[in-house]
Amino acid sequence: MKTLNSQLTAVVVDLITEKQNITKLTTSILAILEQFENDEGPKHVVQSARDYGPKSTRKMTRKDAWDILFGSYKKSSVKDIANALGLSKGQVYSLKGGYTFKDITFDEFKPDDPESVE
Repeated sequence: MKTLNSQLTAVVVDLITEKQNITKLTTSILAILEQFENDEGPKHVVQSARDYGPKSTRKMTRKDAWDILFGSYKKSSVKDIANALGLSKGQVYSLKGGYTFKDITFDEFKPDDPESVE
């Protein structure tokens, strides 16, 4: 970025002192911009300080919802549930907050039953 600024400054100085024509100025600026576009960019990438957890790898099923609300994940943390089931933390928060699967009931599944009673 520093090199780009100094090159652009040099072109502007040339324009003022030598009264370049527009074609030469345009050609110079385009060459500088092309060089800048081909640059690799910043060497240091700053990572976010927040950890939003894993992205969802699948949709939450009714059985997942039942397990989280009433079954084996009832006392687990949101982060642990998301990691274990491949869901996002947002999906789990939405379920626990009552925003999704509002109609799921305790008697929809049996605690030992892995299959749906749909």
